[in-house]
Amino acid sequence: MLNPPKPMPFFEALAFAEVFSALASRVPKLVPPFGMAVVRLKEHLAGKVCQLDFQLSCLQQAVFFKSQLYQSFLDHHFEFRFEAAVANHGGADVERLEEVKALIADGRGTDEIKECLALAATMLGLGEEGVKLEFLMSQEERLSKWRAWQPKDPRLQLAPLLVRSQVWKKTAGREFAELVSMLAPWKGAIAHLSHPVLKQLVFLLNKLLAIDSLEEASRSHAEASRVELLFAGEFFGRSSAC
Repeated sequence: MLNPPKPMPFFEALAFAEVFSALASRVPKLVPPFGMAVVRLKEHLAGKVCQLDFQLSCLQQAVFFKSQLYQSFLDHHFEFRFEAAVANHGGADVERLEEVKALIADGRGTDEIKECLALAATMLGLGEEGVKLEFLMSQEERLSKWRAWQPKDPRLQLAPLLVRSQVWKKTAGREFAELVSMLAPWKGAIAHLSHPVLKQLVFLLNKLLAIDSLEEASRSHAEASRVELLFAGEFFGRSSAC
């Protein structure tokens, strides 16, 4: 029972534990030590027991900890913690980072999960915003993965700018202008990025901002001149009347 031919899926392991739980509630004496260990493990993973005490001898614990049944429980518990960490959108970055580090230290999970954890550790860490942004936007897959962790991150609005074909072939001029305008708050952070599309867009944005500044200066100058003329006309009109 403890070592089936292959790792036991969690729902089977849980059903296996339920048998011992039901039996322990009726006739505790019929439940062997390993059965009670399974029951305690189930209660621990369900959050009913804070500290896990198997009440087994050293030899029994060695057998139990190496069993595929126990590993199945641990694998499920890791997946549960990972999913909870991803879904904790409102949590503080510091707390989320600590949980991510704990999951990384656990060493479990698929390669995809490990990549997600590495991404989260970088984005939730204390690195410079420019470095984070360059890391996030260096691969389109990272944007989609980070969206699961922080769906309201304003940096995700820049995602369409990374798809060259979408920007130049499928986006209307007005929409493209709106996309470019999204770069303005991040202009300082992305000034030194190596992404070719972003470099061109930042160059375009700087040109547009320069033109806008010139036009604003021109409008201000014209307005000042108009005020001076009106003032002069009123002054000379009064002088003539005198």
